[in-house]
Amino acid sequence: RNPVIKVQDIAWLEIEKPDLLRAEAFAQAFGFSTALRTDDELHLRGADPGAPCLIVRRGTRSRFTGFAFTAEDRADLMRLADATGA
Repeated sequence: RNPVIKVQDIAWLEIEKPDLLRAEAFAQAFGFSTALRTDDELHLRGADPGAPCLIVRRGTRSRFTGFAFTAEDRADLMRLADATGA
């Protein structure tokens, strides 16, 4: 079975953590910097400036919740939208 599109890159990962302060401290110990902090969400990035590579939302338990990726071009994006009903 052929894929609908070829993913160009992973844009970011999304996780939930009950304690955002601990999650932020842990991430900073590994070299992440905080791009955005609210009461319910953290946006963390690595060494490159720009968009975050990890989004952490407050949740009742620690878990992976999803990811975002980039398509090569608008045609791929439209093909994916058609295939998924988005």
